[in-house]
Amino acid sequence: MNKKYIASLLILSLLTGCSSTSAVSSGETNEPESSPVKLMVATDLHYLSPTLTDNGERFQAVMAAGDSKVTEYSEEIVDTLMKKAKEEKPDALIISGDLTFNGELISLNELKDKFTKLEENGIPVLVIPGNHDIDYPYAYGYDGADYYPVEDISQSEFASLMKDFGYHDAPARDPSSFSYCTHVTDNLWLLFLDANTEADPGELSKETLAFAEDVLKQAAAGGATVIPVTHQNVLPPSDLFSRGFVIFNNDEVKKLFKKYNISLCLSGHAHLQHTSEEDGLTQIITESLSVYPLQYGILTVSGNNWHYENRELGIRKEESKQRFDANTLSQVDEVLKRLNLSEDEKKAMEDLSITANEEFFSGKQMTLNKDDPAYQLWVTYAPDSFWTIYLTSTIGGQKQ
Repeated sequence: MNKKYIASLLILSLLTGCSSTSAVSSGETNEPESSPVKLMVATDLHYLSPTLTDNGERFQAVMAAGDSKVTEYSEEIVDTLMKKAKEEKPDALIISGDLTFNGELISLNELKDKFTKLEENGIPVLVIPGNHDIDYPYAYGYDGADYYPVEDISQSEFASLMKDFGYHDAPARDPSSFSYCTHVTDNLWLLFLDANTEADPGELSKETLAFAEDVLKQAAAGGATVIPVTHQNVLPPSDLFSRGFVIFNNDEVKKLFKKYNISLCLSGHAHLQHTSEEDGLTQIITESLSVYPLQYGILTVSGNNWHYENRELGIRKEESKQRFDANTLSQVDEVLKRLNLSEDEKKAMEDLSITANEEFFSGKQMTLNKDDPAYQLWVTYAPDSFWTIYLTSTIGGQKQ
């Protein structure tokens, strides 16, 4: 099977979701910046053109069986993001991949128009493709009980439609991928690294790594800070979220970042809000904009310091929560239906799982503890289940 699609299938096989709590992270960059730089960060828009669905039987079945996205509201979600960007007035809007639902050409065309209007308001839009965007085999429209194939996005079409959003004026571009470097200021550079090429799906090719090193050498010589941006993760969010979530050759990537003292990188793909640290590198995964509670991030870089905070769009919160809860519940009940327990005991285990899933995926401090009676039911009656392992792994919380 093509490695490009293994990651997607693994994501669909696991749980997803988020909560309404804002997560804040702070740290240091390597070099001083003369004045604060404000970056707005969003990822995994999974935008679907409204012309491709009637919200009928087939589409609703896809949503119910999916990973908690509220794709039927994707135009409202993206339009609200554009509105928020005008209000936030960032120095740039970063969108780190999976721009489209499943690689529909018409969806990317509509995004181009929305991004263009935002740039006309003086806000640069900087994009990178995700694994759902180019040559994806599941580009469909939905009509009643049926679905039908629609035109997908070729590499040349992505290059043409997205050329104004980071690529056309980039000081450095990688000819072997959609990787590029842009200078937000003389002292702060963003290095977008594409791990979704047709030749090397899911990893950074040797050519792209060489391109990245050349950029990092130039930055080091000039005293500039570089923040890399990828779609897939460089560091795994946890042991349970590793294969299919991280760049396949992430060890090489980490080695390169360490060589040039990279202290902060941004990514998406996992649909969760999470901050990881390893060997001097901090990775911020921004939650999918299309999953409850519909969040984006604000990254402020000032001097040697950076500060990240995620914010809610403020729309469709109840609808997205209902989908998240239903998605979690359906997976939990697959385990619980095999256990000889009372309905009250099962309800307690369900409630705990929903809360823990919300907290983990939102980046919120976990409230779960090993003495919780519902947790003890999981440990006692389903010790080898994914949910027990998942709950155990989240005890003690995660970094904010």
